[in-house]
Amino acid sequence: MIVDDSYSIDLKKIIERARNEEVESIVLKRYGRDAYRMFMLLSRDGDFRDTDQIAASTLVEKKEAPKLLHKLWNDNYLYMESLQKIPVTGARMQNTSIMMWKVNKPLLRGICTGRNVPCCLKFEPKNGF
Repeated sequence: MIVDDSYSIDLKKIIERARNEEVESIVLKRYGRDAYRMFMLLSRDGDFRDTDQIAASTLVEKKEAPKLLHKLWNDNYLYMESLQKIPVTGARMQNTSIMMWKVNKPLLRGICTGRNVPCCLKFEPKNGF
């Protein structure tokens, strides 16, 4: 019977997880628990979600959610897209839009500290070792 005692470590996944947790803790400190829950939902989901979905999923008040999301967007933690609602035939023409939100993943790859400073750590072996 042959026993394989080898294992592998996914450093890329570990670094990504640590980076996400660091940014989540920054969001918690700067913006509070409600913004933290919304940011966690979006960072784990990875897709665009509208403001009402985010508020309902994180149990944040509907009036408070857009304010917090805009603060995160203003500080480049989130992407935002505005989609125009198309009225149903026969309905009054109203100019309504839906705000869609998603985490700014390229920013997360570059954050080491709360000051949005890019990570520039490089390992260069000396003398070929």
